[in-house]
Amino acid sequence: VRMAATAARVALVSRLNGALGAGVAAPFPAVRLRLDCEIAARLGQEPAVGVEDFLRVELAAGRAQDAVRGAAGFGPQRADVVIEDFSTGRAAGLSSTGQQKAMLMGIILGHAALIAAARGAAPMLLLDEPLVHLDQGHRGALFEALIRLGLQAILTGTDAGPFKPLEAAYYTVAEGRIELSS
Repeated sequence: VRMAATAARVALVSRLNGALGAGVAAPFPAVRLRLDCEIAARLGQEPAVGVEDFLRVELAAGRAQDAVRGAAGFGPQRADVVIEDFSTGRAAGLSSTGQQKAMLMGIILGHAALIAAARGAAPMLLLDEPLVHLDQGHRGALFEALIRLGLQAILTGTDAGPFKPLEAAYYTVAEGRIELSS
């Protein structure tokens, strides 16, 4: 199971990188994703059988310490996803909040495009406060991408202004009631 989870993650990261590299989420910045995980790194260099043996030895060696700690110190659950700007190689962690939001929005749109291609139908997205850290250009790009990719989305926000360019239904939530706004 641990190997299958890591192999599935590696495959998803590869497909996402392909979609994002092809510009499916443009004009959001193209990013490169990679797994920071020893198991994933070994899968790229060794046969899966050898990686399974390695994993079995590592888990057995840490079992006593894991029992004391109450958690496994090694395994696929310790993997991190590293996000880097495709053109500059700059890590998302070194980017501004706005740049990080733009990168994340690109990943979300790219993943939604992958799901739509695999299933033949686009997923519905719930984007909570997606416009807060996006500049006006990226707000418009998000709206255009949702339409271009055929995505249905529920977007939340506390300020109605940024949503005005959309031809959409607007609802206001106040005092426990949901009302259609004009």
